Amino acid sequence: MTLHPFTEALLQKLADQPAISDGSPQDARALVAAARPLLGAAAPMVSVRDIAIAGRHGPVPIRVFRPTESPEGTMLYLHGGGWVVGALDDYDVYARALASRSNCTVLLVDYRLAPEHRFPVGLEDCEDALAAVSGRMIADLPQGPVIVAGDSAGGNLAAVLCRRLKDRGEVAALALYYPVTDHTQSSASYRAYAEGYPLSARDMGWFFDHYAGSQDRAGPDVSVLHASDLAGMPST
Repeated sequence: MTLHPFTEALLQKLADQPAISDGSPQDARALVAAARPLLGAAAPMVSVRDIAIAGRHGPVPIRVFRPTESPEGTMLYLHGGGWVVGALDDYDVYARALASRSNCTVLLVDYRLAPEHRFPVGLEDCEDALAAVSGRMIADLPQGPVIVAGDSAGGNLAAVLCRRLKDRGEVAALALYYPVTDHTQSSASYRAYAEGYPLSARDMGWFFDHYAGSQDRAGPDVSVLHASDLAGMPST
């Protein structure tokens, strides 16, 4: 596959970096935190506030980004990081960009991470956050549609969450950025790009091992493509 010159340069810079799967979850979190300055300037917001909603496993921290005085909807954003890494400050710049470009109030959810909190704890934190949005338990949210979005493992959580709750009609749209949808790692593209890129198949196996047991990861609440019925999902 021909790579963009920027991507080639990035891969060369990362060539000597240790693989995520060679370290501990704490090592991986430190690597991600160290990269925050590379994310660039943060878009200005009318307001940014940190709140916490009551969840079944305890308080769930959420950072609320209001881009303008008249936002047009609410976006519940579930960050990536293999269910193991990712924090509010890691995704602050990204959440601001989403809020600014969509004119939606973005709620960045600081769900509990594995391996300290294995499946389904993080998923249930996200479910409780959506319930707080749908139940109007968070002040100053706009009256417009509710969107659930996420990248990578966060895309997995977003897709699974909407599948579990699809009959309620609470979510108007689902935005998935390179979501994790299948634990088997058996697709042609998975095999073709298993090595030589920053995130390897071995790294993904490491993330899955920290997140869920083999029986759980085979089910639709981890591997959403294994669901018997995806009818009725929000517009995606």
